[in-house]
Amino acid sequence: MVTVSSNGHKAGQIHFDDLNFRRRYRRMGAYGQSKLANLLFTYELQRRTDPAGGGGGHYGHGGVLELTGAPVRVQSNGRSHDVEVQRRLWAESETLTGVGYPV
Repeated sequence: MVTVSSNGHKAGQIHFDDLNFRRRYRRMGAYGQSKLANLLFTYELQRRTDPAGGGGGHYGHGGVLELTGAPVRVQSNGRSHDVEVQRRLWAESETLTGVGYPV
């Protein structure tokens, strides 16, 4: 499985009280949140499907500020590794979509 994110995740914050930005839409805020959410959701999916934790990786550009260069393994920010936020986002996604998977 491949999930596309970007360095925009580093500026992202998850606003559980307004996940769809209906009250106060900000273009870059929505973008950062969406990229962070991609990573959170992917890490939660990985945990649910690979209990040994052996698979997966986060890849980005290997050049200056991870903006240019060939793909290399890079580290996503600390917020993307918050297990409680990962679980909550998964649950909110199931609620919002009405779809649940027993993984």
